[in-house]
Amino acid sequence: MKLQFDTIIVDTNNLCYKLLSDRQTKYVSQKRVYPELFKSVIQKIAEIRSQYGKADCTLITLYDNSDSRQDLKDSFYNVSRRSIYPEYKVHRKKDNVELYQTLDLIKYYYMVGDSKNFCIQIPNLEADDLVKPILQMYVKPHETALLISNDSDWTRYLSDRVMMLDSLSSEPSTRDDYEAKFGFPISEMNVMIYKSLFGDSADNVPQIITKTKQNVEYFKEFIKKNYVNEKDVIIDARIASADLFKLKEFKELSDLNDKKSQSKFDQFVINMKLVGSFPVDPKHLLAATVMGRNAIKLREAIEKSTGLLSVQKKFSFGLKRPRS
Repeated sequence: MKLQFDTIIVDTNNLCYKLLSDRQTKYVSQKRVYPELFKSVIQKIAEIRSQYGKADCTLITLYDNSDSRQDLKDSFYNVSRRSIYPEYKVHRKKDNVELYQTLDLIKYYYMVGDSKNFCIQIPNLEADDLVKPILQMYVKPHETALLISNDSDWTRYLSDRVMMLDSLSSEPSTRDDYEAKFGFPISEMNVMIYKSLFGDSADNVPQIITKTKQNVEYFKEFIKKNYVNEKDVIIDARIASADLFKLKEFKELSDLNDKKSQSKFDQFVINMKLVGSFPVDPKHLLAATVMGRNAIKLREAIEKSTGLLSVQKKFSFGLKRPRS
């Protein structure tokens, strides 16, 4: 049975890094961009939409913000992860400005495209902060959604009607697939506790205890006993950490009266805030959502200037109308 979804949600920055290979630049509207990357992203999203989207599928592209962008320093949200933990993502290398200008062009392309295209970017928030409110606001209870990302943070939003495509060469994975892979029930809280405890090197979130096979097994038992049914909760980091730090099995955390253990307890609370998503007001999400304008001329101008138009003439997505 062919999988078809009502909504496809794309982690656009993540997809760009997957497809980025050619860094040859070109001026488009007086800005230098990577035309080959632009074409690759547009083509890949079109392929995914054709393969997995229903006829009236809504495409939602999400965009991270970069600290290297001067115009994003002033933010609607006055709390950032860096203010909680200054080392957060501190080692992540800033890319060339051409990449961010290519992302801007991708976003603009969808903004002037089909009215079923939604583009969302909120200053100081990451794409994974937006997934939960999008699922609540734009995906109806009887509808299905496909998440396009290999960011493990996105797994916490999986459900009976939400699947994830983390590899462009594989099939979408279900929540059951990830539970079999990770060995514990997938939910927002469970994924947060796991990443807070064992750290996340990609985002420079420090580990609290060593990720040994034995410690992972203790964690799985803890989750199954305490949080197996927690599917949609507001996380109290101190409650979760207090429960976890009572475990005698984790000898590294055994005595909170010990200064080292107390320090780890405090860092765990910080980690929970780092790996959790910031709440987004529905009104703000709605205001930040840009719907495609069906501006055919503008879209064609972008396609022509990047070379996408000639590619699309050679290969078109979807069904062709027979000549009469």
